[in-house]
Amino acid sequence: MAYLPDEIVDMILIQLSLDDEPLMKKNKTLAALSRVSRQYHRIVESYLYTQLAIREKRAAILLLRTLQSQPRLGKYCTRLEARRSPLTDFSTGNDDAPGPGNTMEIGPNMIPLYLPNLEYLDVSKVMHRLQHVNTGSTVLPWMHLMMPAGLMATRWPSNGDFKCLKRIDADIHGVHIANLMDVFRLPAIETLNFTRGTLALPVDAGGADMDFYFDQWDFANPSIKHLSLYGAKPALDLHTPVFLAYACHHLESLAIIGSKKYEYGAHLLRCMVMMFQHPIANRLKSVQLYDERTRSHDHVNGPSFNHHVRQMAFLSPTTEWKVDFDIIDCLWYPPKRFFKIPPFLETLHIRSTSTMKPPSIQNFCAALEDLSRMVELGSYKKLNKVVVEMQVHDRLVLAGWKRIRNTLADAGVEFQVGKKKDCKLTLKKVAVTVRVGLRGLIGGSM
Repeated sequence: MAYLPDEIVDMILIQLSLDDEPLMKKNKTLAALSRVSRQYHRIVESYLYTQLAIREKRAAILLLRTLQSQPRLGKYCTRLEARRSPLTDFSTGNDDAPGPGNTMEIGPNMIPLYLPNLEYLDVSKVMHRLQHVNTGSTVLPWMHLMMPAGLMATRWPSNGDFKCLKRIDADIHGVHIANLMDVFRLPAIETLNFTRGTLALPVDAGGADMDFYFDQWDFANPSIKHLSLYGAKPALDLHTPVFLAYACHHLESLAIIGSKKYEYGAHLLRCMVMMFQHPIANRLKSVQLYDERTRSHDHVNGPSFNHHVRQMAFLSPTTEWKVDFDIIDCLWYPPKRFFKIPPFLETLHIRSTSTMKPPSIQNFCAALEDLSRMVELGSYKKLNKVVVEMQVHDRLVLAGWKRIRNTLADAGVEFQVGKKKDCKLTLKKVAVTVRVGLRGLIGGSM
């Protein structure tokens, strides 16, 4: 095997690079191959440094030394995976956290600055974070690398601008999203996937500070195509969503998902539709607006927000929806048995919103039946898949789901029924469902 032609070795390495194995394991295999012979070392070298993964401090320091001594190796790298590393946690290798009069020295957290062709940065899974004493906002090591001034601009004038960076997956636990304006300004950035964080402005943002944020967010970056916010802490003010919507005018996909800890509710998600109405009405192809584990019905129902949801249904070029039913229930007209969805929609993933609410789940089922009737009549010829996601106990009352499935199947539309994440049928839920049903029977007989 040590005497294979270079072309054959290249073919083997290409197949290995396409494998779905974790990056750390893949790099260990490549490192082992590079030690087979000088020929293998020469060929494997570029593959080994194309995708880098670091975790602990020692490995990061060794990588930094290698990149400093051989800068050409850094030019191979297009992806850096740095979960729970010196790039995400100060206590994982950055003993001198930035503070008054203390600039960040060269350390493992500076590795991206030696990767001029970096396209994908994965800095998820934050363990230890540093909070600013005055604002309570979190500071993460990788965020400092995006700053346009200071140490980064003076010491790394050619690499510090991240001209090739296209995607960032980041855990921004405790970070005020309004403080990420430098990330949204990156010239080539296309995809931003953020986990956690907070939508509120910093606590001292008032007066002159508020003007500062409005000035800093007065830009639109046409390169941003995909934005995802998962589990961000909601806020009473909507300034941050306004900033994001203005900066991301050319979005092609939008995902705003409430987590188990922080739920948004249909009212706030309808507000998001209003904020992002420009990309939704012009070029948005995929929309995901839902709470991962909604526990209660949202009774707030603003007519103005419903108007924007209806505009989204009539004007949007969207081809994929994943939404809670409460957000789009204003698109259902029961007297006319009419359910409006975008004309170009191909995949509809609709989720039941409330739990243990028989009237609500009955409306949900009735809306689905009306939708299937319209599909049968040929109203939505682009639609080819409907996915229904419900709580387990809600599925017990969906008596007509087979009829819906058959109606959609006759129209050539695939129909799936699934359960919500982490919503197992427990004895408590069964007892509550039975109690609600008995109350309805007793009330009806009186």
